[in-house]
Amino acid sequence: MTQFADSYFNFINQLDPAFGTLNSVTISANYDRTYYFRNGDYLSANPVISAVGSANTNGIATVDFTGPYQSRRENPELIAIGFTATAEEQSSANLAQYVGTKTAGLFENYFDASFTINGVPIETLGSPFPAQPTSRYAVTYDYTPVAAALPEPSTWALMLLGFGGIGVAMRRRRASASPHHVLPLIAD
Repeated sequence: MTQFADSYFNFINQLDPAFGTLNSVTISANYDRTYYFRNGDYLSANPVISAVGSANTNGIATVDFTGPYQSRRENPELIAIGFTATAEEQSSANLAQYVGTKTAGLFENYFDASFTINGVPIETLGSPFPAQPTSRYAVTYDYTPVAAALPEPSTWALMLLGFGGIGVAMRRRRASASPHHVLPLIAD
């Protein structure tokens, strides 16, 4: 069973235990982030920003954003870098949060990273220009369905007696519905 969610409504339905036993959960996550930095004296052009960090969803799907990224200028005071990545992983641990009759939240551990330019640490800019995350998730439950219950022998016996009773009643009705023909006697 597969469900889809995004960063705006990242809740999925839990697996109802009446359906079966959950074996594992697979999360496929698509991350899209933009981070903003205040332009300083050392950010005169479009510098290459080094990032060290990662993001993960529910401790399962983890993506590494470590590496150099070319920035772009947003305005005279801001530069920005964008991150796009995909991760897919399966886990059979901590499944209790996915079992029940309610919803489970895919609360992502947001991008946790440090940034540098030429070895000089820089900080992301907060409000009024926050990063706008966009994430898309596909969550697949691998579960063993509950076997269908078979009727007990006494239930089978009652059912057969019922069918037999219906058959007898239908025969009697047919026999009583047929007309009786009486032949007249002819005297010589």
